[in-house]
Amino acid sequence: MMLSSVQSKGKGDVCCLNRNIQYMKRIFFTLLILSAVSFVRAQNSENSFIKNDSQNTGSNLKFGLSINPGLNLGRFGSDLVLSGDLGLYKSLTNNLEATFSAGYIGYSNALIHVKPGFRYSLNDSFYTGVQAGIAISTTEGGAYFAYSPTIGYKLNTKFDVGLKYDHVGRWLSVLGLNLTYRIGL
Repeated sequence: MMLSSVQSKGKGDVCCLNRNIQYMKRIFFTLLILSAVSFVRAQNSENSFIKNDSQNTGSNLKFGLSINPGLNLGRFGSDLVLSGDLGLYKSLTNNLEATFSAGYIGYSNALIHVKPGFRYSLNDSFYTGVQAGIAISTTEGGAYFAYSPTIGYKLNTKFDVGLKYDHVGRWLSVLGLNLTYRIGL
């Protein structure tokens, strides 16, 4: 009798433990990729992470508007998801920007998200980034952990296009296009 109660308690603990391990794996993988990119980039002595005053001539704060069409992978790509973001981008170094976005994810359970993060330029055109924050359901209530790794290409100083993965809670995983228009403030 006592053994069965210990076993059932153990199964619940294992379920929660497995879920926490999955979240930690995702966070670790994202940080590992960003660390590897930083290490490789740092090996090139021409690319300094520290700006000097001659390089910082204009405003390093930008405003962006993004449209993100994508497919929900949580349902085997059966649902089209459309989202949009308003973002702020603050240049920290030659290659690193702090980001902050707030937006809407249109889905059967509509969500409003707020996510700070970082964006790292691999060269003059390609970049990678990650954001993590909170998504709040407007239809069912509740708040969920959300994160978004992205890779992209700067078409020019105002437009960029990328591939973005949005993950919210345990039920929404969206792989989509990230189309952004940015202006300096």
